[in-house]
Amino acid sequence: MGIAGVDYLMVSHPHSDHMGGIIAQNSILDMIGVNTVLYNGVDREEKSDLLLTRCSERNIPMRILKKGDILNFGSVRMEGLWPKEGMAGQTLTGTASVNNTSIVVRFDYGAHSSLFVGDLYTSGESAVISDCWDKLDVDLLKVPHHGYTTSSSGLFIHRVSPVLAVAMSGYHTAVQHAYESSGATFLYDRYEGYIHVVTDGDKLSYHTDRNN
Repeated sequence: MGIAGVDYLMVSHPHSDHMGGIIAQNSILDMIGVNTVLYNGVDREEKSDLLLTRCSERNIPMRILKKGDILNFGSVRMEGLWPKEGMAGQTLTGTASVNNTSIVVRFDYGAHSSLFVGDLYTSGESAVISDCWDKLDVDLLKVPHHGYTTSSSGLFIHRVSPVLAVAMSGYHTAVQHAYESSGATFLYDRYEGYIHVVTDGDKLSYHTDRNN
């Protein structure tokens, strides 16, 4: 795609399906320049150690992203909504507990807004809803936990009320129906292939490998 480098590479949480392509040999860290790695600071022992080692070997600074952190990229504003202060440094092993420390970020550009929520389970969704109620109504949603039924509670879907919901690598038809019943367009990469969402800050559009 002609991408020679990125300013920020964000690792939502320390699970192999989210960071395996970063900690492996001959990974993206070896192929392009990365200025800073953003992560949640949660310790998952070997997996977290590998991330720290790989970044250290390449002199790539690492920054813990938490609620309240704001980064601006030109006219784009990114705000950290989760995890909260104090979660970094915990050593966690259970799947649900690690998933519920996923980085949650909101992007705003003009009138457009997006929400990326990692692998939050319904319990994590509830915590974020309670903590960030006024930040969750967006146009584009990265569907939590790949579209599995562990996530995407009715309250979460209602509060986020996305125009476009994109699920990757998991998926359950009940989840698709729940989003579509709320009025969202639901896209799933296993069927759609590569999904490219574009906005000029006003209008939102997308195209995919298999269906424009």
